[in-house]
Amino acid sequence: MSKLRHKIVGSPYKEKTEWQWHYHAAVNKLHSGYLKGYWQCEKYFIDVAGLVRKKFAFSSLQDDINKAVMDKITASNSVSLHIRRGDYMNADVATSLNMDYYNDAIKYINNKVSNPFYFVFSDDIDWAKENIKEERVEFIGWNKGNNSYIDMHLMSNCKHNIIANSSFSWWGAWLNSNAGKIVVAPQQWMPHLKNGSEVIPKAWMQIPNHFNKQ
Repeated sequence: MSKLRHKIVGSPYKEKTEWQWHYHAAVNKLHSGYLKGYWQCEKYFIDVAGLVRKKFAFSSLQDDINKAVMDKITASNSVSLHIRRGDYMNADVATSLNMDYYNDAIKYINNKVSNPFYFVFSDDIDWAKENIKEERVEFIGWNKGNNSYIDMHLMSNCKHNIIANSSFSWWGAWLNSNAGKIVVAPQQWMPHLKNGSEVIPKAWMQIPNHFNKQ
């Protein structure tokens, strides 16, 4: 469709592919064109952060089970912990974070937060239950399909966040409005990226990590 529009208005069509997960300052100088991508770097929108948060505001929860979880999140030193496996387990290269990352992230939070209570979100909740051994923990595994966004809603209301290398929990943490939040993120976002990717905001704590397919 974009090529057709260019033909109609008589302007040349140019397509340029860039690596995702990086900030490209030249984008801000474009006067016309079509942009497609994740744009998962807050440098693109930090100047209008308030507007972004307003546009991405969640509606009120309607069901009793998620309302009860939200009450617990509000009443505790809540920490969301997101584990993504699913499609990552079928990727050509190991992409899922291993337990060393999560153990180190939990240790970091335990040293910084008094009586943290973990709310674990995952597309493989059984695996999460087998591997997360904290005593103060609740596993959230019922928001699926069209209701998956509710997990992000709940994550964003936790006081602190441990995220996966996933845009889903990245946004859950970014939308967290707690001024004193601690966000723990993997130092290497994807196997092909170097440490310290621009995906991770500077204020977030980066933990060294590895990938696996188990």
